[in-house]
Amino acid sequence: MADVIELIGAERSQMATALRDQGRIEEAREAFAANSAFLGENALRYGSSKLKEYGAQQKANVDNLVGEKWIIQRKTQSEGDVYRVKQ
Repeated sequence: MADVIELIGAERSQMATALRDQGRIEEAREAFAANSAFLGENALRYGSSKLKEYGAQQKANVDNLVGEKWIIQRKTQSEGDVYRVKQ
């Protein structure tokens, strides 16, 4: 089940990234925060360290949506999402 949750998280992350790319920063912030919470709750439910780590990465996106920080964060996060979706 943790693999399904991870895939849902990756899809939500891609949607949040699209919002950020459109300049809708506050909506992206809310989407990343909700995804972080979703992943964190399910990490506890299923005892998954992988989901816990992914939730923490999503939380980092919330804090790095502007300027140079976003450029770096986006590249790392996007590569991870693509890997998760293709698994």
